Amino acid sequence: MQDRESLSINRQDNSISRSKQLESAIPPSCISTFSSGEFVGMVSDTPDQPIDLNVFHAHIINDTTALNSEDKAISLTRMSTR
Repeated sequence: MQDRESLSINRQDNSISRSKQLESAIPPSCISTFSSGEFVGMVSDTPDQPIDLNVFHAHIINDTTALNSEDKAISLTRMSTR
């Protein structure tokens, strides 16, 4: 958490606002270096249902052989229905 403070001044009054802001768990500079298929995320929990691992970093592994055969089967199905 990062403390923030702002001062507003007008002709009639001055006011100070104080707040807390949550900083990024994973900075954009780190995310920009990811390879294709990598992703990160954060999930929230509740007091009744706590989650042990709230932050994750994962990589999608595609089975290109299975994907290609599935694409071929779909295209053949589309051709036969015409």
